[in-house]
Formats: sequence, C-alpha cells, structure tokens
Amino acid sequence: MGIYWRWLQAAAIIVLFVPAVFLAIGFLGPETIVSQVQRRVAAPPARVWAIATDWRTITARGGAGSGLPVFLSRTVVGGGDPVAGKVLRYSLGPDQAWNQKLTEWEPDRRYAFRNAAAGHQAPLPGNVAMAFTFRPTATDSTEVGFTITVTSHGAINKALALVLGDGLGTLRGYQALILREIASASVRAGGPPAKAAVAAAR
Repeated sequence: MGIYWRWLQAAAIIVLFVPAVFLAIGFLGPETIVSQVQRRVAAPPARVWAIATDWRTITARGGAGSGLPVFLSRTVVGGGDPVAGKVLRYSLGPDQAWNQKLTEWEPDRRYAFRNAAAGHQAPLPGNVAMAFTFRPTATDSTEVGFTITVTSHGAINKALALVLGDGLGTLRGYQALILREIASASVRAGGPPAKAAVAAAR
C-alpha cells in the first residue's frame, strides 16, 4: 500500500505541479512585442531627421484630446551634443520629464533610445525602446521606419503589454500618429509645399 501511495503522490506532482510551474514561467517571464510602421515623407532625410529627433516639434500640435503631450524643453543631460549613451530629457512641467537613453544616434540615418528611469515615462508598460530609420527613396523624399519594442517582466506588466499589443492596433495607431506629425512638420519646414507633398503628409 505504501508503494502505491508514493506512486500516487509522484503522479500528482507530475500532473499538477509541473504544468503549474511551466504556466507560471510562461506568465511571469518576459514578454516582447515588436511593432514596425513605415511612411514615405516628402522631404529630404536631413530635414526629416531634424524633425524626428526633436519631440517638441513632433508634438507641437499636441495637447488635450490629441493623444500627444506638449514638451516645454529638451536638454542633453551632462551637456554637449546628443550621442549614443547620453540621455535626452524632455520637460513636461515641474518634476515631470521624459528621459530617453540614446542607443543609436547616426545623423540622417538612425535614431534609437530606451526609456530611462526618472519622473514621467512614456505611456507604455515595461521596458520600451523606440527606433527610427531614415532612407532616401527619391529626390526630396525619405522612407521613415518607426519600431517600438515593449519587453515586460512580471504578471501585471505582461498583461498590460498584451492588452496594448492586442493585434498591435494600439501601438500601430500611436506610431501612425507620430509619423503623420513628422511628415506634416517636415513639409511645413520646407516652405510652401507642392500639392503632391501636401497629399503625402496627410
């Protein structure tokens, strides 16, 4: 009887405990969601770069109801020019700032960063990384790629990430909004645009 009882206990552990462990690992482990969006902008890479790397310009038409914050200032923490490894700090007001830890800074080519801990964070859970690429496609035209990567740890953050990434609709909607503002600001910065440029910026 004792042998059978021990076998029954072992079977219970295998049937109940082991699947629970794997379920916990799957739910509590990291979850990574990647969303990529591209848009052609009717402006040269240098002009688009200048707009895309300054979120004060991107969100200039932001505010209540727009889904975009209004940034008051931009500073490079520690001074100097922006380079990979430094932090760009965008002020939202007293004791509120969005800190971007630059991971790539190649003028007219690549701009990437991760959220840095301090004050205000972008409205996404977990570890958020954003990357922009700029590729000339024709005279005065640029293909802009915008990638968001969300890596969440823990059950709550993972659940939030999954909700935000449901069909990637929320992330892609945000990306489309940012690219639309970049395109519009890039066209405006070039002076009175041609009809084709106006259409491309919409």
